[in-house]
Amino acid sequence: MEILKVGTLIEDNGKLGIIARVIRMGRIEFNNELLSWRDNYEIHYLDGMVTVIGVKAFQRLVNEDKIQIILEPSTVLLPPSSSPTGGVA
Repeated sequence: MEILKVGTLIEDNGKLGIIARVIRMGRIEFNNELLSWRDNYEIHYLDGMVTVIGVKAFQRLVNEDKIQIILEPSTVLLPPSSSPTGGVA
């Protein structure tokens, strides 16, 4: 399963959102306890709501046509610098 990139624009039940962060699978041990997690997306919606959803659950909702992917960025684009030197000091 392909992991979507940060900056992917989605529509979720009529709400626009953007994948703001990909939280990769991992595990950590602390106080002799083991905590592990799966791959997740952190999604920020235009109404200010933020949610975290598992990659597999997200893909299932895309397959069920409940979430539509509007735009997948090819690279992370940064706005051009307004300085005459192009932002290089």
